[in-house]
Amino acid sequence: MQAAQTPEPRFLNGLPLDHLEQVPQSLRDAPETGLLTFETRTTWLGGFRSRTLVEGYEAGGQRIERRHAIDADEPAEVLGTDTAPNPQELLFSAIGSCISAVYAGHASLLGITLRSVRVELRGTLDMRGVMLVADVPPGYPEVQCRVFVDADATPEQVQALHALALKASPNLYHLVRAIPTQMQLVIEG
Repeated sequence: MQAAQTPEPRFLNGLPLDHLEQVPQSLRDAPETGLLTFETRTTWLGGFRSRTLVEGYEAGGQRIERRHAIDADEPAEVLGTDTAPNPQELLFSAIGSCISAVYAGHASLLGITLRSVRVELRGTLDMRGVMLVADVPPGYPEVQCRVFVDADATPEQVQALHALALKASPNLYHLVRAIPTQMQLVIEG
């Protein structure tokens, strides 16, 4: 008697389709499994350098351990040591990476093969606001974002994918809407 053949896993855009296709229904059946809680701890290292540690997150109420370190610094021209990206570059990286990931997920669900996705973000800060020397915002008054897509799809399909990706990207959502934030000062020592 011959053993049953296990079908080869299907992948599209580097994602496991069998698992990915189950996600929407799983979230409808058990919405609590889709609750993800992320946290980081950033430590100042002197000058304008810092290191952010990721030690885990919660998925559906379950703690999942993971370890990553993300360094930040400022360019030498603004008194940093240029050993790592600055916080603004990390912000843009987080947004671009999020948009790229959402593109890959939704393209796969739609059966679209991606050949490439590139997200370019650009913004101009006015340091007078950061240094409190003028009554101007310390953040970006505007961010320009361009998404370049090469896909095995019609222009209409790519437009629909683009609309889905922009609607579904958590970090783009955070960028374009104010997030209520609870700030607490804890004085140590």
